[in-house]
Parts: sequence; C-alpha cells; structure tokens
Amino acid sequence: MKYFKHILGFVLIAFGIIGVIRSRLGASPIDAFNYFLYIVLTEAGIAVTLGTVVFLVGSLATLLTYILTKDKTLVFSFLFLLVLSIVVDGWNALFGLLPLAVLNHLAFRIPIAVISFFVMCYGVALTLHTKLPTLPYERLLLHIDKNINNISISKIFIDGTFFVLAVILGLLIHRLFEQVFIMTFVIAFFTGVFVKWFLKLINQKSIKGVVTDET
Repeated sequence: MKYFKHILGFVLIAFGIIGVIRSRLGASPIDAFNYFLYIVLTEAGIAVTLGTVVFLVGSLATLLTYILTKDKTLVFSFLFLLVLSIVVDGWNALFGLLPLAVLNHLAFRIPIAVISFFVMCYGVALTLHTKLPTLPYERLLLHIDKNINNISISKIFIDGTFFVLAVILGLLIHRLFEQVFIMTFVIAFFTGVFVKWFLKLINQKSIKGVVTDET
C-alpha cells in the first residue's frame, strides 16, 4: 500500500507538472528549464520527449547527489524518477488531446494552472507521507541543508540556479514568458505552504484510519 501511494504521488506530480506547463502561465524553475531544454533539443532536430528531458536532467542531479553523498539508496530515487518521466509523457499526450480552444483561452488556462498546482502539491505531500525515497532534487536539497543548516536557503539555491538557467534558455528561444510567469512565483512561494497543509490532512486521515481499525 505504501508503494502504491508513493507511485500515485508521482502520477499526481506529473499531472501537475504538465497541467501547469500546458497552461503557459509559468512553471516551477526546474520544470521551466526542462521545458525550454526540450524545445532547444527538438528544434535542433534531436528526437526527445519532455519526459526524456525530465529523466536526463534528473539523472544528472542523481549523479551529482551521489558524488556528494555516496548514498546507494539513490538508486530508488533514480527508479522513481524513471516512473515520473514516463508518466509525464503520458499526461502530456493526454493533454494534447484537448481542443486548442481550451489550451489557448485564458478562461480555461487559469483553472488548469490552479488545479494542476494543487494536484501537484498533494502529490508531493503523498510521497513525503510514505517516507520512501524522494526525487533526486529533494535528496540534493537535504544534503545542502545538512551542510548549511538552513532549508530555506538550500531551496533558494537550487530553485535560483534552475531559474537562472531557465531564463537564459527562455531568452535564447524567445519564449521566456511562456514558462516564466506569474505561476512561477506562485509555485516558488506557496508550494511549501500547501504541501505542509496537505501532509497534515493526510497524516490526520491515516491516524483516524488506524484508530478505526483498532476499534
């Protein structure tokens, strides 16, 4: 059951990633960078999918984290990253079936972005609740925090790095505001708040479930 919840969490995270990207109202720094890199590679004639880029960039983060930590359990993060990349392509294909009128009209794009954001936050909370290995970025975040003892600065460092890289790529392909926009800042400042809120709800539900089973 724990592994099912963990995989479900990644399925929801992937939905959130694609929904926010498809809304074109701004994605997280990491997702914006992955999207712009995907555009750069495809325009260069390299046949890749968005999920492939997610996997490749995440694999580099896994390798970097392993070099820094020598933690062999990162193999599980690598496997979950593979799952995430596959599901990302799946959701991307499904979103591609939506009529252009839906994907191009602001009246639909805003709800898609908001719903996707909350779904993504819930997915992250679900993976944290299982206490199973998280994605490489979270493992890298924890390693940096272990050294500087400040989780906020650690997150700013990682997000800031990807933000700069995303801005550079976005400017190069003249599509910056497609994925670096209002939702980028909403995700940066409010993801932690809603992940904690969802995690609290999930924990409370789990405790009630245990009490009910025992009685």
